[in-house]
Amino acid sequence: MAIALASTLFALLGRALAIMLAVGGEIEASLPVAFTALFFSLTAGLVVSRMRHPGTETGRPAIGRTPRGEERRAFSYSRRRYAWNLSFVALIAAGLAGYTVAGFWTGGAGGLVRAVVCGVLALGCAWIVVSAARKDPGGVVVTVSGIYHHTPALEQYVPWEAVREVVPEVLPDTWIGCRSR
Repeated sequence: MAIALASTLFALLGRALAIMLAVGGEIEASLPVAFTALFFSLTAGLVVSRMRHPGTETGRPAIGRTPRGEERRAFSYSRRRYAWNLSFVALIAAGLAGYTVAGFWTGGAGGLVRAVVCGVLALGCAWIVVSAARKDPGGVVVTVSGIYHHTPALEQYVPWEAVREVVPEVLPDTWIGCRSR
């Protein structure tokens, strides 16, 4: 709660400062302040979204399909949290792109090195956002032959013969730990 309140306060102060700078004619100086205010706004929203626990599922159970064509009970990730996390990475990509432009604008050896490094990092973040946005948020499909887990970054299949133990854990979020050989 403290992080959400502090982030909200910094976001409001940053927005006020960015507006005062822009009204005073300091457009270039207001851009990094506005970006920082946006970053703190997103941080506050991300923290608040993580504080809310998903409700219990009602209705028909979800059915998922593995790449092998098996259809069984599926447990998907929260789309809301997925969107918040992706927007956070997208904001980092936008900030790095801004530093890339600023490095080219500054010129000189230091500016060009900064532009190249930030440009590569911005492209990496943008690739993560684009590839993750094209896929579902991910989830777990429990089938007769094993457990299939997929995220935008990885796919994992564990056959039941390899599973030693399934342990539910309650942390800030509920986890299901699956130990295999």
